Amino acid sequence: MTETMFVRPAPGVRVRNPQNRQHIPESGAHVPRDQFWMRRLADGDVLIADEPGTMIATITAEKE
Repeated sequence: MTETMFVRPAPGVRVRNPQNRQHIPESGAHVPRDQFWMRRLADGDVLIADEPGTMIATITAEKE
């Protein structure tokens, strides 16, 4: 079984789920912890959330 995570789109960002081609809702969605979603997380397009409305972690890259 594939491990999943709960994510929300970052403010002002719309992200499509490649499995059903629908945008993930602002309230969040469970998605597989795979290469596609880990890249969205690293790019800042999605945020990991514990439950709808509660952010627990973000990954940001600092550019100098």
